[in-house]
Amino acid sequence: MSDDDDASNWQRQWREQRDESREPMGSAGRATVPDLLDERALAARLGVSCSTIQSWRYTSRGPRFLKIGRLVRYRRADVDAFLAASERATVQEA
Repeated sequence: MSDDDDASNWQRQWREQRDESREPMGSAGRATVPDLLDERALAARLGVSCSTIQSWRYTSRGPRFLKIGRLVRYRRADVDAFLAASERATVQEA
């Protein structure tokens, strides 16, 4: 086997491992965490920018969050509670 073959095999294996790590966990026997959102997913769900989410987090105005090492994650239940707490009734004219 040549050095080129070794390099291409290594690259193929690396791509497969990378792609596997991006797939949702589940049927392959790995744990799944479907109720956690990252910053991007939360921003998309709420229709705001990532910098808005960051600002809310720094000023303690947004949903509760988890810090897992350097990662920031949001539980769906906490996001739902944040939205419920942000709900306002409309003023009805008499």
